[in-house]
Amino acid sequence: MAQERALAVLTVTAGDPPPARAALADAVRAVLGRVAPEWSVVDRPVWPGGVRFLCEPGWLPSALAEALAAVAAGPGIRAALAVGLCRHDGRNWYGEPLQSTARMVAAEPVLRIARTAAVTLVVSGEVHQGLVDAADRDRFQRVVVDGRPVWVLTVGHRLPAAEPSAALTGTVAELTRPVRDLLDRMPPGVSPADLPTEPLRLMCALAELPGPETAGEDEARRLLADFITGRLRHGTAEGLSRLLSARYGVPVEVLESAGTTWSADPADPAPVGEPWVTVVVPGDRPLPGLDDLLAAALPAHAAHRVERRPPPGG
Repeated sequence: MAQERALAVLTVTAGDPPPARAALADAVRAVLGRVAPEWSVVDRPVWPGGVRFLCEPGWLPSALAEALAAVAAGPGIRAALAVGLCRHDGRNWYGEPLQSTARMVAAEPVLRIARTAAVTLVVSGEVHQGLVDAADRDRFQRVVVDGRPVWVLTVGHRLPAAEPSAALTGTVAELTRPVRDLLDRMPPGVSPADLPTEPLRLMCALAELPGPETAGEDEARRLLADFITGRLRHGTAEGLSRLLSARYGVPVEVLESAGTTWSADPADPAPVGEPWVTVVVPGDRPLPGLDDLLAAALPAHAAHRVERRPPPGG
């Protein structure tokens, strides 16, 4: 049965580069326990862009942003807070606060302000008026996101990214472009079935797949063919399934909500709720790097989770 309740949604992201999601989640949970102990954490649903906490709403302590600044340790942290009705359907959480906080941390007016701040805290108008202490409200500046006013507080300072870093990134991208182009053009050109052993070994290594020396030549060719097909079908459930199956050597099923719909009637309602992706993996063998791979492969607004099921016949 669907569960609906009023909750505070705290969405936190970081960059340049981001810390590991688990470490960020532990640090934010510790901050909440220290400066906002009355904020009981109800759930922490997966969010590819960072970490997300659903809490029983309480008074917003002025120390929250300062405490998050201690977590920054280099990367700039952006956090957004909104309050409203959230609904759990037994699988995922839905609700306007989850969508609005994801938009708030990524909105262009917020990014401009956050460029040199150690921590940027964005709150909805309801939070600013109802949960922020009156003495602290003047510390926030007003910006508009999606046509609605939100309020931004910055704490601390960090240096903007240096130009040589951007130049180095561009150089690496340019050096690796031929390899990526080769992967993309391979099906109409050279099939993995036709590759000599040495190029096959090289392509498997570039794709982080078992090579012919460990998987056997026939299996390595099959895995590489699946990997290339997955790249060509990027953005689809089948493409993601092929990529994961090739990478980890187990049959992976991908279930997704889809983010669009079609109707001949213009009065039909638009899709509701946040899109979700569930990756079904047989057995309990560890799959290192799976969470980071999914975060990179999926759109930032699509929540994902990994579901383990007994293997066939197990």
